[in-house]
Amino acid sequence: MDKILVHLLLLDEFQIVALAGGLAIAGGGLGALFLKVRIPLRRVGYLWFLAGLNLALAIAQMGWLYLPPATEAGFFSALLIGLYGSFLLFGVGVYYASAARSNDICGRARMAWMGFVPLVNLVLVFRRGGAMNAETGDRPGLPRYVYDPLLVIGALAVFSLSQRLVDDAMDTPPWQPGDSPALEKLLVSTRTLEQSFAIEAEASSQTLPLRIDEITVLTAMRAEGDTLYMTFEIEDETITGLNPEFEPLIAEWQCTPDTFATDLARGGRIMSIYKGADGQVIAEYEITQEDCDTAI
Repeated sequence: MDKILVHLLLLDEFQIVALAGGLAIAGGGLGALFLKVRIPLRRVGYLWFLAGLNLALAIAQMGWLYLPPATEAGFFSALLIGLYGSFLLFGVGVYYASAARSNDICGRARMAWMGFVPLVNLVLVFRRGGAMNAETGDRPGLPRYVYDPLLVIGALAVFSLSQRLVDDAMDTPPWQPGDSPALEKLLVSTRTLEQSFAIEAEASSQTLPLRIDEITVLTAMRAEGDTLYMTFEIEDETITGLNPEFEPLIAEWQCTPDTFATDLARGGRIMSIYKGADGQVIAEYEITQEDCDTAI
């Protein structure tokens, strides 16, 4: 199950939004099939119901932050199903509120679909009701002109809080490389060795050049099939070659779980190319799983 659901982590932003919207609509469909909504809901009540649903959904999505520890504990699939399932429940809730609001407007739930259509749902927010629950101009002045506006402002504040939680979650990466070896292993399992190296080369190239130490700079990285090429520049002009005993140190670095241990174990190769200050190659090291077995 984990190896199937992990593909959901590889979706781009548009695909995630489409999936979440589809689940919410599916939830609305389930609500229409199984819920018999008989109560009416006034405009203010409807607004508060939606505000509560949005806040609950925003809080539920904070669960993404717990994906690494959940994966380590063996609850990856359970958490992911819960996170996406919350959109399904959100859809059920929207249907219930919209059907209740429709009851108040026309006495039936036939307008409930409007709750799922942007802008069209404003009809449910602003249209006067009273078909099942009197909402007329005869209401006392204090509830109508004081309480209701305050309730509307409170609901809008809840909507704002929900959006703030979503924005904060979007600005906070749900995990960092190394947070969860189990999660990294799952992600790697979805890609071929060639894809893994290509992704690594593309991502790392955006941060180059990268200083490794006082005299060494990683200047380029490219992938060719099952081999990842890393080019380093030695800035010390007095160094014209490297000691062969330097290779085990490179292997020790590249064979750690935080770097390329998984890809090397799958048959990958790392070619480390060192160039002197004049641009000439002064040393090349090929690291494979055999080197990892020796170094560790």
